[in-house]
Amino acid sequence: MTENRRRPVLVLTVISVMLALVAVSAAGASAAARFEYSAGGTFSSAQTSNQVFKPSTTKKEQFSCEKAQGTFVLTELAFTEQQWTAEYSGCKAENIPLFGNLKAGNVKTSYTLHANGTVELSEMVFEVPALGCATTVQPHAGPVSYENAGVGFVENSAVASMVSSGGGVCPSGTTGTFNGSSFVQRVGGGTVHWIP
Repeated sequence: MTENRRRPVLVLTVISVMLALVAVSAAGASAAARFEYSAGGTFSSAQTSNQVFKPSTTKKEQFSCEKAQGTFVLTELAFTEQQWTAEYSGCKAENIPLFGNLKAGNVKTSYTLHANGTVELSEMVFEVPALGCATTVQPHAGPVSYENAGVGFVENSAVASMVSSGGGVCPSGTTGTFNGSSFVQRVGGGTVHWIP
């Protein structure tokens, strides 16, 4: 009889522990960093600073682009990542030995923003027509920070240890850095925010 009485107590204890674990798991999931939107649709990003790639931290050569236009299409209202396509324009190759500053071509690329503070950059190719060469930057991931601002948010990328190759006199290196910021908003109105 004593053993039979203990069994319901044991079962209730196990159930209570399981429910507690589920509650903790759910709380952790809801607390995870994420992006939230007032509605789905198309989102755009535009530069708030120049997008600058420096092939080597020990040299002065760099590529600087004045404009950055990005597009992201959303189908659900909450995401932990955003996959963007982007084009950088108004680009220059700067501080090139013997040549100084030269016009560089537009750069078409893509990147993924993660709400937890990581950005994945795809390959970037900076062409310099006057030199007949290009610098190719390999895909790389690094830190990004977010700051809500009005109806959208600003993303600030600061990626280091990037590897690039260059032909001719176009610069290359293995300690490259990429820095740039953009403002993200919903096309046609509405809001998009980062939830830490």
